[in-house]
Amino acid sequence: MKRIFIILILAAFVGNSYAQNDAVLDKGHFLVSVGVGFPKDGIPGELSITYGTLDNLFGFQNLRFGVEFIGSLTFFSPNSNSNVVVGGGPNIYYTLFDHFDLFAGFNAGWSADQYIDKMGSTATPNYDASDFFHYFVNVGVRYSITDNFGIYARGNYSKISFGAAGLYLKW
Repeated sequence: MKRIFIILILAAFVGNSYAQNDAVLDKGHFLVSVGVGFPKDGIPGELSITYGTLDNLFGFQNLRFGVEFIGSLTFFSPNSNSNVVVGGGPNIYYTLFDHFDLFAGFNAGWSADQYIDKMGSTATPNYDASDFFHYFVNVGVRYSITDNFGIYARGNYSKISFGAAGLYLKW
């Protein structure tokens, strides 16, 4: 039964790769996303801007490439003065069905919370640049409700959160 299920999924994936679907992110378009994260320490809010840079990646019609810039601010964090993270990185998008994309990517960024904590403490006056650098991978889905508006959910392993869900605008 397990083999049949895997074969059906692979057949749907391969069959879908030859069909042109309406993508959430196309080359030359922007997605502006606003969401709330699943708390790790406090309540993270995020804002991201994604720019579609390449369609038909590696010759696959439904595979796209985009660059994401992300910012996050954690509210009500008991362990830090502030938790501000800004960064960016590449994402790959696969249009599974019309107006429904799967995405995965890698982001890296800079965090201000440990800088503020360490500079304010006389016990640890020195700081290391590696304390500020953070990286994470993310996977998620996006669905377009209309041509310019939709919802998204992502899971990630990061300093920011375990994932996020929210709304996006496309132009």
